[in-house]
Order: sequence, then C-alpha cells, then structure tokens
Amino acid sequence: MSPRAKRHITADDLDRFKLIRGAPIPPDGAPVASAALTYHSSGTAWAIGLLSAFLIAVGTIWWVLRKLNKQTARELLAGESAEDTHTTKSAKRATIVASLLAVGAVAVVVGAVASGNELKPSSFYGAGAMLLLAGLAFASARLTRLAKSDALGQADRLSLSGLGQRNSARRRRRSMATIGMLACGSFMIASIGVFQKDATIDANEATSGTGGFALMGEAAIAVVYDMNDAGQRADHYSLDEELMAGVGFVPFRLRDGDHANCLNLNRAQQPRLLGGKPEQLKGRFTITAPLDGLEPGDNPWALLETARATLNLGDEIVPAVADQSVMMWALGMKMLGDTIDYTDEHGNAFKVMFVGQLADSILQGNLLIAESDFIKRFPSLGSL
Repeated sequence: MSPRAKRHITADDLDRFKLIRGAPIPPDGAPVASAALTYHSSGTAWAIGLLSAFLIAVGTIWWVLRKLNKQTARELLAGESAEDTHTTKSAKRATIVASLLAVGAVAVVVGAVASGNELKPSSFYGAGAMLLLAGLAFASARLTRLAKSDALGQADRLSLSGLGQRNSARRRRRSMATIGMLACGSFMIASIGVFQKDATIDANEATSGTGGFALMGEAAIAVVYDMNDAGQRADHYSLDEELMAGVGFVPFRLRDGDHANCLNLNRAQQPRLLGGKPEQLKGRFTITAPLDGLEPGDNPWALLETARATLNLGDEIVPAVADQSVMMWALGMKMLGDTIDYTDEHGNAFKVMFVGQLADSILQGNLLIAESDFIKRFPSLGSL
C-alpha cells in the first residue's frame, strides 16, 4: 500500500479484518502483547500457603534426619555418606523397567504414525517422558553394575572414561540426581525446539498456514467499499493501481473479543469472531477434521453454511471453524461439537459450535463463521 492509502485505514475502533494475496512479503517482525496482572490475596490463601510451607519444611527435615540417624558419629563428622559402594541391589529390575518403558515409547510413536494424523503434543510428550525414564533406569542399572564390580586387578584396563564412570558409581544417588536434572532440562529445551515452526516453509502454498496470502492487515474502521473493485479503490482509497496489479483481497467482518492465542496469558472466554464468505476461502488453509456427520466436499469452508441444515441445528447455534491448537489449549480442551456462549448486538444469546478444525494458521486466535450469520448477529459491524 502507498502512504496515502494508510491514512484512510487508521482510526480508533477495530471492526475490520482483511487478507491480501499477491502483495510483497514485508520484513520479519515479532508480535508483542501484554496482559494486565492484578495481585489478589485472601486470608484463606495465606493460611493455606503458610501451613503447606510449614508441613513441607517439617517433612523435609524429618526425611533428612531419618537418613542421618543411620550413620555413625565418625561418618557424620567426616561428612561421609552411609551409602555403601558395594551394594547388594540388583540391576536386573531397573533393566526390565527401562526396557518396558522404551518399548512403550516406540509403541506410542508407531501408533501415532500409523494413524496417519499429525503427531499430537500429548503423544510426543508421552513418548518422550517414557524414553526419558527409560534412559534414567538404564543409567541406574549401569551404575549399580559398576558399584558391584571389583576394580582390583583391572588397573591396566581402566581408561579415563572408565575411571569417571566408576567415580559416578561411588555415589550413585547423587550421580542419578545430576543425570536426572540434566536429562529433564535437555528434554524441555529439545521439545520447545521441535514444536517451533518455520513460517517461511511453503508460505506461498494456498493450503499452508498462511493460506497463500502475503499480507494480513487489520483496519481500525470499517472498509465499506469493495477493495477488489479497481474503480472503488481509486475513488475512495487513493491506491496506486500499478502497485495493486495482481493483488486481491479477502475481507472478513470482525466482532472484537478475547485473543485466543499464545500472546494472551488468560483463558479466552469469548474469542474474536470473523465473518467471511466460504467461496472466497475455497482451497485456502487446511481443515483437518470436520465434525462427524459432515462431508467437506470440494470446499470444506462451505460447512459454515451447510452444517446447520445437515445437523438440524437451531437458529440460535452458529457453525464455526477454529485453529486446532486454539481449541485444545487457549479454550481449555474444546472438542468438535462443543459450543461457546455469545450475545449479539440485539441482546439475544446464541451459541457458536465448532464444526471444523484448522491446521496451524495465521487465523489462530479467532473463530470463523459464515458472513451471513455474522451480518444476522452483528449487522452494524463492517458492512460492505
């Protein structure tokens, strides 16, 4: 857009949302959001907190003293541990537990891959946790075997790494605590990196998370004229037609609400509603799973208009599509068929029902409904 055009779409009240295809991609930027946090306390909360802290402290002291009570005075003065290096504990049980956990992790991954669906976070963390515990159990078994073996007569075969392992076996519990903390930290860092997505991969594909759009813009006031009409663009928005050559617009009507995305620290109660025309979204984005009983057909977005008749829904229920990660996390494990209560501008209550899920997309944080339903509920917002 030219600088002159920007002056016509800057004001105070948000009620318009547009996607632009065919425009140049802007430089990378990072979203910034904040939430107001207010301190709140009560006498009950203070009492529960103090009592819990006291009980935990007493329990910790008792647990430590129970172990120290088994040591002699000489060991306590020397700072030695009662842990016997030559333990009678067998490593067989730890090896069996580790093997079962490893097999379980492989089974979870194979099951997720065989289903043909995208690996869910629950499956990833479940398999990862089992592999983590399996590794710790194998490490415990290894240290137990080293502690039971005799190093005498093996000096000529001991290497620097072998000496390090035997030193770890000397204080197995302390070594396992260190191994566990490092393993858990590495797993958390790796898991965050695995789920980090590169927005530039297949960004020009219509079925990707960008929908094939190069720019996404939100106007501060209603864009009341058709941006796809060259004459209206020239008359009302002073856009340079040379810059607009090959550029198309897909408008959405916006009813403002809670941002249901990762930038909102609070759970969204009534997310923003976007009203669009299903025919303009045909072939764009990816609807991964429609509600049972609905056939997506050539244009899955048509479900926004056909779901009411197919499912015999009342007029008080509005079909909607939302990002699957928003439904799972931001809205508190919402499933297809669940509803959220809203009130239209006439004061009438209605429900928005989830009839489809979007794969990760730039529309995250919004609920999409048909423009016809949007106009019926909010006729004063962003009319063309």
